[in-house]
Amino acid sequence: MNRFIPVAVVLLLLFSLTLESVAQTPETDKARTWTAFRGNGNSLSGATGLPIEWDDQKNIAWTTELPGYGQSSPVIWKDRVFVTTMQGEMKDVPTLISVGLADGKIGWTKEFHSSQETKVSDYVSRSAPTPAVDADRCYAFFESGDLIATDHQGKIQWQRSLVKEYGPFLGNHGIGSSIAINDTTVYVLVAHEGPSYLLAVDKKTGQNVFKTDLEPKVSWSTPLVAGDQVILSVSGTVQSYDCRSGNLIWSVGDVKGNTVASATVHDDVVFIGSSERSQNFAIRFDPAGNSDKAEILWRNDEATSSFGSPLYLDGKVYYVNKQGIAYCVDAATGKTIWTQRLAGSSWASPIGTGQNVYFFAKEGITDVLEPGSQPKLISTNTLTVKDRLYGVAVSDSRFVVRTGTQLTGISSGNELEVEDLEDETVKIKDCPVAVTSFGAAVCDGYLYVYGGNLGDAHTYSAEGQNGEFRRVGLLPDSEWESLGEVPRRQGNALVAYHGKIYRIGGFEAKNRLDTEDEDIVSTADFAVYDPGTSKWTELAPLPEPRSSFDAVVVGDILYVVGGWSLSGDRDDSQWLGTAWQMDLSQDKLEWKSMPAPAERRANALTHQNGLVYLIGGMGDDANPTTTVLVFDPRANQWSDGPSLPGQPMDGFGSSAFNVGGRIVASTFSGQVLQLSADGKAWENIGQLPMGRFFHRLVGLNDSQFAVLGGTSPRSGKQASVLVFDRPGK
Repeated sequence: MNRFIPVAVVLLLLFSLTLESVAQTPETDKARTWTAFRGNGNSLSGATGLPIEWDDQKNIAWTTELPGYGQSSPVIWKDRVFVTTMQGEMKDVPTLISVGLADGKIGWTKEFHSSQETKVSDYVSRSAPTPAVDADRCYAFFESGDLIATDHQGKIQWQRSLVKEYGPFLGNHGIGSSIAINDTTVYVLVAHEGPSYLLAVDKKTGQNVFKTDLEPKVSWSTPLVAGDQVILSVSGTVQSYDCRSGNLIWSVGDVKGNTVASATVHDDVVFIGSSERSQNFAIRFDPAGNSDKAEILWRNDEATSSFGSPLYLDGKVYYVNKQGIAYCVDAATGKTIWTQRLAGSSWASPIGTGQNVYFFAKEGITDVLEPGSQPKLISTNTLTVKDRLYGVAVSDSRFVVRTGTQLTGISSGNELEVEDLEDETVKIKDCPVAVTSFGAAVCDGYLYVYGGNLGDAHTYSAEGQNGEFRRVGLLPDSEWESLGEVPRRQGNALVAYHGKIYRIGGFEAKNRLDTEDEDIVSTADFAVYDPGTSKWTELAPLPEPRSSFDAVVVGDILYVVGGWSLSGDRDDSQWLGTAWQMDLSQDKLEWKSMPAPAERRANALTHQNGLVYLIGGMGDDANPTTTVLVFDPRANQWSDGPSLPGQPMDGFGSSAFNVGGRIVASTFSGQVLQLSADGKAWENIGQLPMGRFFHRLVGLNDSQFAVLGGTSPRSGKQASVLVFDRPGK
């Protein structure tokens, strides 16, 4: 469903992209630090080895799911990335997170309580201010008014509530200005409809250095520290204040449209960005602060800078607006050198390196241009993102990209090296319908498919569920045949044993598509289908209703692991901390409890060398995972196995099967993996033409497997059936 969001709201959602702060310390020149949004305040990086090409598979080092949601940018100190989020429907849990730069693993999470709570909506900022970091501490400011300093291990050094000290933040859209730092001080701009101020706080103690009151003005720009001055470009004025006293040094008025973009400084010139034409200009000032004079050098009548701040590089200034138009302007004269339409709507500030300028668009598209007198496009890169791209940090050889709920590390040397999968020798026609979250099994020369979702993603209804049971022969030109209508199930499992098909669990949507309230209920169903008689027989039900799990037969034993139980609305769910097994060779079928691993759903379950492998899924913390757990039936216990390579989403809705004695798995990014014979490592054996999840991978025989159904973030539900030979077999 499309929704219209007013321009003011779009501004609010994106101000974190243009908020900048600067640290005047020697470390900021090092390639392994990016101490605040826009690094050292000019969006320039001396990092080497930065990639110029990437996509969902190429040069992606890792992707990490974050708790909560945030519009801030990440910051980097050597081997650690720091980022903020806001959790809770009332934005009541400001959160600071430390992540490993090399592997994307969360080191620690520090949660706080909001001093000022506000209901979550698209109209109000959500953890928009970007934090800052130095050698000793990480500093975080939240729109709740909480200003916090921790050490690099997450231990609180000091904490303040600005709304308790100076009054609540007023206005409809929240606070968005990021903090700025120098050697000794943290600078905070509070610009809203109530009492506004520039606050300077001692980095070690958290005590005030000064507090300078300002006129009430709504603005989301960020202070810029330039030598001994703090420069503000705030809603109608550009002003400079003394770093130590907070006294006004100089001021330029009659400015329009400078509510989001922050200032950029090179030598004795300040470059101002604005959403209004003729309001993008340059000011010459005295960097020593001995003069209260500041003169406008030039104005450009063409460029606009909606959200991104200006970038100075080699005598040129680069502006970009929300429509995705980039402008290159002569820094000395203000004359437009060139304009260029980019591949996507650009909200972020451009980033400059010694060789290139990077324009990151909100949809995940990045244009790389070579700076010069003509707009030379080097590459256009597309990264599939779940949400808007809000900010970027730069380290040596690596970008860290932030969307609302994820961080992604982009680094050269992470191209997927795989063998080509052999062409099909068994060809299976596409499924009659495109489905996700279904059961599939192979038995006596037939591929069987049961259940699944036919409707839109995250929309559950009786009309959207598959109510037919189908099969297709594994011989050339075989047609799919319907085996009749069956109870609608989704998130169910299907296994084959001794010439029969067993159906386990799943959920049924009882509500119609045109009703507002969902009524989705997990079932405990357990039934067997006999192809000889074409009849289903109900068997002993599961001990509790279960869906979004997986099942596997090893020898005579059926294992059921993972899942949750739904009972009405999708939010009314219970994660299941139980697992079950059944000996299918017995006359009397009984479920027996077995040790349960960590709670998971949307996981895969298969086997190798007599061991049961629980692969990926999502934990009860709602974070996807690539971790693998291994159950030894002889020892009756679980242990850690080798994690899937790739991003956390590669474990979510993945599928796996034992093909000729080896586990083969396929994941969200399209990678096809094989577990080593000793079960200790994964190897890439191929790449699907298009990644998919909530699909099924099934073994057709000892040397071939099929990938069918599921959904792709790029093209939606899939009906195709792809058949491959397992390399090395």
